Amino acid sequence: MVLNFKSVLIVKELVLIAEENSPPLFWKLGRIASLYDGNDAINRVAIVKTATGELISSIHKLRKLLINPTEPPILPEQPIADS
Repeated sequence: MVLNFKSVLIVKELVLIAEENSPPLFWKLGRIASLYDGNDAINRVAIVKTATGELISSIHKLRKLLINPTEPPILPEQPIADS
């Protein structure tokens, strides 16, 4: 199976920022602000907005945050329906 790396991460997606010396429960939460391609047109670097500011990170340190994979994601432009 061939993975299409361009479709792995998208802008406005929630991610966890992996840190080498801390367990996953202590990783920072962020939202991808923009993605940058390498010379081979594959996403290599992302600017991620966190609670404390923005940081530049390799996409290899970012992990998708799956909130509820059975429902379509709610994008910031869509209003949240009252239940």
